[in-house]
Amino acid sequence: ATTTATAAATAATTSIDSALHTVGSIFNSFTPFLKMYIGYVTNFDKSQQCLQELQRDNGKWRKFCAKQLKLARCRGLDLNSYLIMPIQRIPRYRMLLAELLKHLERAAVAHGGSIDELRVALDQIKHVASHINAWVKRKENMNKVLEIAGILEGHDPRLRELVQPTRTFVKQGQMLRATRRGRLKAFHVWLFNDMLLYGTPLALKAGKFRVHKVIGLHGCRVEKMTAAGAAGIRGGDDSDDSGGGGGGGGGGGG
Repeated sequence: ATTTATAAATAATTSIDSALHTVGSIFNSFTPFLKMYIGYVTNFDKSQQCLQELQRDNGKWRKFCAKQLKLARCRGLDLNSYLIMPIQRIPRYRMLLAELLKHLERAAVAHGGSIDELRVALDQIKHVASHINAWVKRKENMNKVLEIAGILEGHDPRLRELVQPTRTFVKQGQMLRATRRGRLKAFHVWLFNDMLLYGTPLALKAGKFRVHKVIGLHGCRVEKMTAAGAAGIRGGDDSDDSGGGGGGGGGGGG
């Protein structure tokens, strides 16, 4: 009886180990291809906006969606519910593998090799998720640079080439700049990884700004001024559309 029980346990262990090996090998074989989701994920917000406009403005579309929703094959789920599924897939894979490993840790001696394979699969899923998230952030940043380029006007030729592959948006906000007469004047500031711009709203063009100064940040340094919360920028390649000089600025908002 003991021999039979041992044989049964061994067979069960072998079966489980084989199943775990299969799960791990399957994930390890297709996980690198999940990076193809980048295009879908980065355009998901645009597709949602398009659907919202159709739902709002197109009566035929609303009737079509309502009709399809009643079909058994839709299982009571609308189009948005299906479109979100690819977005949820990679996080769900990650949760599945993490939960599977959690419950198998106690059996690490019996299934050590297979568990190692599952760990590799989980690491690959995490890497793909990070890769996609990085691309999404990069796309959002590029869109932000494009948006800013569309609202700025000025004579500096660099404004016409604001969108660059290596340029990233960092921050924008309000700044008080000290004039040569010692007065403080409010400007709107846009900070990028390689340049800083500041300007003022155009009175006759809502949402547009005239850029007064473009400051290249290469070789620049920030110096603390005597006034509380004030700082100055020294050096760098800059141009001034306002007729004023270079030099320091006041404290800025976020």
